[in-house]
Amino acid sequence: MVSLLTKDPSCFEIEALEDSKVIFIDYEKFRQLLVKKDDLKLFQIYYLEKNWLIEKESREVAFVQKSAAERYAEFLEKFPTLESRVPQYLIASHLGITPTQLSRIRKADINICK
Repeated sequence: MVSLLTKDPSCFEIEALEDSKVIFIDYEKFRQLLVKKDDLKLFQIYYLEKNWLIEKESREVAFVQKSAAERYAEFLEKFPTLESRVPQYLIASHLGITPTQLSRIRKADINICK
């Protein structure tokens, strides 16, 4: 969003790990539609509130207040099918830990369940 608003190149990349559908939108035309269509404007507001405020803040708070094991448990709860589909190093990166740390957490979870 920052890149779109400032018209500067983005600092981020997105890599598809599975077959995906990508939709390209002319941002200027989209902005013009937002001005004209109240329902689209409301959708945009709700989307930004959920994904850029609530979710982002929750993630930032988790990095400060929760342990890596707690973040991993929440990841499994929120995305139950991803662990088997995504490489461990990417999950570790998402959690803000090293693959070695994730491996230790997973091993500890297995031992707790026995």
